[in-house]
Amino acid sequence: MAGRATRIAARIVFFVSGAVSTAVGVLFWSMHGTELPYQAEWPIFAGVPFLTGVVAVLSALLPRRWTGKVFGVAPDDPSLLTVPGKGWLVLAAAAYLIALVFHLAPESWHPGQQWTFSLCIVCGITASMGPQDHSLVSILLMLAPINAAIYGSIGLTVGYAWFFPRRRP
Repeated sequence: MAGRATRIAARIVFFVSGAVSTAVGVLFWSMHGTELPYQAEWPIFAGVPFLTGVVAVLSALLPRRWTGKVFGVAPDDPSLLTVPGKGWLVLAAAAYLIALVFHLAPESWHPGQQWTFSLCIVCGITASMGPQDHSLVSILLMLAPINAAIYGSIGLTVGYAWFFPRRRP
């Protein structure tokens, strides 16, 4: 029963993370071409969250039997959940902390704009606002979780990609 509850909880987390990531990708795509105070490679910042979000949503909704077939793993193999789950957890935790550090660190410590948006994708959405416009509470409860969801979807996708070299014919 504990295994089933874990699988259900993981699927809910993967779905929410994927939905948030897909929504941010669409938002970035809709901002393409607008006059923003920075230059960014929009196809990357819109495409990566969108595509990894779609993978996360599909992994949450498709039956284990189908995902097992795609990746050449038995549907009851625990690694079908643990490998992508660990990828999600590691990158989501790192992204949450990075968003928090970007808020707490002085502006002079921030890397260039491309690196900033690569490490904290949601920082692109809030770039037009000054640091005084968002409090630590809004960072902890809104910006950092959104960044964690996006990078969690990326970690999930990397976790599933881990199976391809080991795929059995």
